[in-house]
Amino acid sequence: MHNIIFVQVAKELKVLTVPSAFQIRFGGCKGVVAQDPNLGAEKDVLVIRNSMKKFESASHNLEILEVTRPG
Repeated sequence: MHNIIFVQVAKELKVLTVPSAFQIRFGGCKGVVAQDPNLGAEKDVLVIRNSMKKFESASHNLEILEVTRPG
């Protein structure tokens, strides 16, 4: 079961296997986000930890720097 955001990003990147984690930049935040099965598959949620916030930004662009690959 994959979080809907991960499915959308995988489609946009044309990645066949939905990754379990992404290295991102989002506004003034950066770090790694991973799927949380506790949120459920239908939730359209991106949870940012305080330690990921580097500076304030009005940008809402999600940049994917790297994706996990099957081992």
